Amino acid sequence: MLSTDVICDIGLKRKTNEDSYLIDEKNDFAIVSDGMGGYEKGEIASSIIVEEFSKQLCEYIDTDSSKHTREEIIKYLDMANERSSKKISIYANNHNITKTMGATVVGLYFAIDMNKLVLFHMGDSRVYRISDNEIEQMTVDHSVNNNILAKAIGNFDTFSLDVKLTNFYEDDIYLICSDGVYNYISDEEMLSTIQKEGLNNSCKIIKDIIYKNGAKDNLTLIIAKHNKKGE
Repeated sequence: MLSTDVICDIGLKRKTNEDSYLIDEKNDFAIVSDGMGGYEKGEIASSIIVEEFSKQLCEYIDTDSSKHTREEIIKYLDMANERSSKKISIYANNHNITKTMGATVVGLYFAIDMNKLVLFHMGDSRVYRISDNEIEQMTVDHSVNNNILAKAIGNFDTFSLDVKLTNFYEDDIYLICSDGVYNYISDEEMLSTIQKEGLNNSCKIIKDIIYKNGAKDNLTLIIAKHNKKGE
């Protein structure tokens, strides 16, 4: 069973919240998407991406468990990537949007039948893991100098999605976040807050720290922990 805490906030400077997220505690997955700031309709792009990735994960989960393999989950996630790009392009065409429209994606899925954690991402949104009193960034940002995105999902060329399967343990805690979080709080501050507060109050305190540091971007953070026993 998935236990979570979440904050999704506009921040102090932006006029629109272009972040989207989804938590499916029943099916053991969570997704964050961050609309590309300064471009067109980032909030629409991120909502399309979250909806499509959720749909494909649920379809995969509903298939016969004998078909639940590394290759199969990657196939469904790649399909979500391709369909998200197509739907964003259709939206842009239908609304006469000729400029770039897109968003990042990051998520995790606890594949209990394979005893694996599935991580997937594109862009500069991140997953962190807290284990043995240490915090570790588990994703690699797809960005170049000055935080310019090198890969995203949108009405442009379709880029490959990063997918990784790894072991997970009951005491591990995962953070799924947009860059509006980690650009305004250190890894050590996130770690110490979660160690002190657990899942119940950490997001509120982390938000307060980000606000004190300017909160110039939208901020979305999901803190997730999985109990394999479902207790």
